[in-house]
Amino acid sequence: MFNSPGTLTYLSFHDNSISTDYTWARWYTPGNNSNNGVNGTQRTLPDSEDFTVCYWAKLTFIKKFNALLKYASEQDIWIVHGRDTVTLYISESAYEFYMKTPFLTWTAYCIVVSSENKRISLYINGTLQGSKTITHSGLSVQGNGELSLGLIDDEGDSFHGDVANLQVWMSALSPQEVNQTINCMTTGSAPEVILNASEWTLNGLAEWVTSEAFNSICELMQYNNSNLIFFPNIPKHIGASLCHSLQGKLPVPFDEIAVKILRQGLLDYFRANDNNTMVPVLLGISRTSNHRWINDYNNDTVRIPLNVSKASIYDIQDVYLAYDGKTDQFKLIESSSPYVIACLTPVALHTLRGLCEKSDLEKRLWLHQTHNGNVLFRGIHGTTLTVEDRKWLLRGARRGRHRAVLEPPLMLTPMGSNEWIFTDIYCQANMTPIILKLTRCYDNYFTCGNLDCISTENVCDGKSDCDDGSDEISCSTKIILPDGYQQESPFSKTEETLFVTCGIRVINFQSVDLSLLKAEVYLEVNLQWKDSRLMYKHLAARPIENAIPNTIVNQIWTPSLFMVSSVGAAAEVESREKILYLEVNGTPLEDDISSAQEVVKHSSESVIQHLIARVRVVFDFDPHLHFYPFDTQTCRLFITYAGSSRVILLPGSLSTMKPPFRSQLLEYEIKNMSLISVRNELIPGPGVEFITTLKHTSSYYILSIYMPTFLLVLISCTTLFFDHNKFSDRIIVALTSFLVLATFLSTTTSSMARVAYFTLIDIWLAFCNTVVFVICMGHSCLHVLLRIAKNEPTCVKVGSVGKPNMGLDENLTRAMTNETYKLFERVDKIFKITVPLGTITFLAVYCLGGFNSMMIYTY
Repeated sequence: MFNSPGTLTYLSFHDNSISTDYTWARWYTPGNNSNNGVNGTQRTLPDSEDFTVCYWAKLTFIKKFNALLKYASEQDIWIVHGRDTVTLYISESAYEFYMKTPFLTWTAYCIVVSSENKRISLYINGTLQGSKTITHSGLSVQGNGELSLGLIDDEGDSFHGDVANLQVWMSALSPQEVNQTINCMTTGSAPEVILNASEWTLNGLAEWVTSEAFNSICELMQYNNSNLIFFPNIPKHIGASLCHSLQGKLPVPFDEIAVKILRQGLLDYFRANDNNTMVPVLLGISRTSNHRWINDYNNDTVRIPLNVSKASIYDIQDVYLAYDGKTDQFKLIESSSPYVIACLTPVALHTLRGLCEKSDLEKRLWLHQTHNGNVLFRGIHGTTLTVEDRKWLLRGARRGRHRAVLEPPLMLTPMGSNEWIFTDIYCQANMTPIILKLTRCYDNYFTCGNLDCISTENVCDGKSDCDDGSDEISCSTKIILPDGYQQESPFSKTEETLFVTCGIRVINFQSVDLSLLKAEVYLEVNLQWKDSRLMYKHLAARPIENAIPNTIVNQIWTPSLFMVSSVGAAAEVESREKILYLEVNGTPLEDDISSAQEVVKHSSESVIQHLIARVRVVFDFDPHLHFYPFDTQTCRLFITYAGSSRVILLPGSLSTMKPPFRSQLLEYEIKNMSLISVRNELIPGPGVEFITTLKHTSSYYILSIYMPTFLLVLISCTTLFFDHNKFSDRIIVALTSFLVLATFLSTTTSSMARVAYFTLIDIWLAFCNTVVFVICMGHSCLHVLLRIAKNEPTCVKVGSVGKPNMGLDENLTRAMTNETYKLFERVDKIFKITVPLGTITFLAVYCLGGFNSMMIYTY
């Protein structure tokens, strides 16, 4: 199975990634190649107006002018592979076909020039890619021309890659014949020129490559995207891990693809290493606990024809494919030391992260292999990454000294993050250590520590998606500070203006102290802004998961607020706690492969910073107490940025926290709150105004002051109807009421602000005290009149000494007493009517007038 001979030979224009611009192959007559064929006699071809060339090519370097073939005669014919074109030049005319140029992939091309149809057609892998009308006149292909591969002229436009099965006809093939040719079938007409070692002379680094395992290029094309890479002298688990990191597998010898590639790879490997002894290759099959052989990758049972005894078969753990260089034979053996790890990998795209944007080194490299089975990474424009002298060397398209080196300890593959010694004039680096990461993961994917790939959306999401947990390491850093960042200023430009949205959530309106004219409130201030100088990474969808530690908060600029009351005095602000978190408000940036870090980054335009600070604020306010305690007060708190006036505060949302927020305070009820923009002389710049409207809780005063004082007045009024002879009872009750009212007045005024005007409650208490005082004075006056009316007749000495005159004097005394009593009765009656009536009248005027005035003042 492993020893069938092959006959495929093709021409290679590179050797272990090193190419030369002066590498070519030329076709001459066999047997006449004197002086290496440079001056040999050419074999003459028939003249023709038609022309067909078919070939298989694998490009290892894609550039603007990749010259493949030239037929030099009176009318030169060129075939050039560009970056996204295949162009046929006939004399001065160019026929360009647009296509995506395959890289590191065997591709079949056929170009047919038909004078009969006046068309030039391009076939790729048997499919018509395009057709062009011949625009020049007099097409004539002379048979005495010179056929060259690789180099058109001396200007260095050499072809880079491999060419196989080149065939030239001096006729136009039909579409059916083109398909037969591409499928390695014999056509009706034999080609005039074929690619073989006997008729072609090589120069430079061009060489013939023979693949014993493959019979034709069509057979090789079935394994187009496969590499076979060898790792000598390493343990199986390390080799399997390395192979997995390259998206490869250990070969299974019963897979037809693996068999032929493995055979050819082993032959090339042993030839390159001059090894004539038997060195086995570990296969991807293993022994199970129930003594069955299984495929390591799909667990299918496999049968292995091993020549071992029954006694020892249970001790076998691994199977190896051994090549005996002496007998050129392959066979399976059950144990070996040492051995080689063979890894069957795809031609996969890898990304070299960490190079600066200006570097001319390519950042997209394809995993390839050298002819001796070593790992090789190629860029489409000539950048290569190879191992030489136990060092990994990174070279650009321009040949010369390597640009980056990874040296000891020797890395079997350069995958993952490593420190390279880097030189690049475009990156201003000269033997500078930098971190580069080579990964097979696509953009917007994260490379785990074991080189597996996960989406960057799953990085730092709170759960490990990598087997080694590497996706949840270093997740606390979410803000990227630029070089030269200044914490003191929020501006990156001189004339820049920063808008900060200020939202407030009222935790609790603690108190309103009228005696000190101060209000105390607990607020949660939410500031939102965008810092144009910052970049962000590792951000989650939920803002609360993007909380920033205080150690980082202390390193960046955050708005410091200045609060002023409506009387112009600075408010007392006590900060309780604060937290900064980030809200994603846009799409992330495209993956920046100039950074070795694979993270989702956001610009400042797509991230809003939220600073939430809980503060206790005590501020002065200017109350209007004319209608106290039926007043409505407005508390105003002005908030602005304490620094530059170019930081403009805008009003945000206003809400309350329930609980503990309550609208009903001890004396006041919160009726309304608002947050508006403001600019006035009290604050240094544009800001916001927090307005709270408070309505006095009048029921409290009605029950605690108005009702008791009214009852005292009422009690005092009832004394008007006490027995006139019980003066002491009347005056004691009235005086007691007066004293209690005086106490009410003193207590109330002491709890109020000292104002220069009368409030409603002052008027009420003054009225109550006046009424009771009038009642007390009335009782005193009535008592005097009553005593006068009850007095004994006045003693007058008329006639005899010591004897009263009982005649005229007695009649006069009675008359006077009757007049005084009548006066007493009239005063008492007036007093009993006017005091209650006046009280009622005052109550009506007080209530109606005060209510109307209060409405007018409020609105």
